[in-house]
Amino acid sequence: MTALSSYVCPREGKVRISSQSGHVVHGLQHRSVHSLVGSDSCPWSITVKPGQKLNMKIIILGDEDAQPAGNDDIGLCSTLFVINDVISGITEVAVCAGRSRERHLYTSVGNHVTLYMSRDLLTDHGQIDRVLEYPRFILSYEGSILSSS
Repeated sequence: MTALSSYVCPREGKVRISSQSGHVVHGLQHRSVHSLVGSDSCPWSITVKPGQKLNMKIIILGDEDAQPAGNDDIGLCSTLFVINDVISGITEVAVCAGRSRERHLYTSVGNHVTLYMSRDLLTDHGQIDRVLEYPRFILSYEGSILSSS
């Protein structure tokens, strides 16, 4: 298992992660540290073995009422993850108000995803709301064998 908490974006413009399971820790650095890691300028790129999928969950730190949400809950959201699955394409997953700080975030179709946080969220009135600060969280991921269905 790997724990990644890099605050410096590599020269290639993405943080590559290729272990079978691990954690991405974000936002625990000193508040004066500004990092592009996790933004659209420097996304995380997670790859597991061919024939596997990625199961991802998120633990939001400092916001006891956050959870991934359905499209109906967009008005109460603090962060939007943009996930590009190598097979199924781009999916947006909002982290919104809820009952638990630890929730399932996404299960991939393929063995590789690229993801980043977007600061722009739609409000319940359909307007874009720019979030001023990215949240503190731990993203856990694990590769698992694709079911033959």
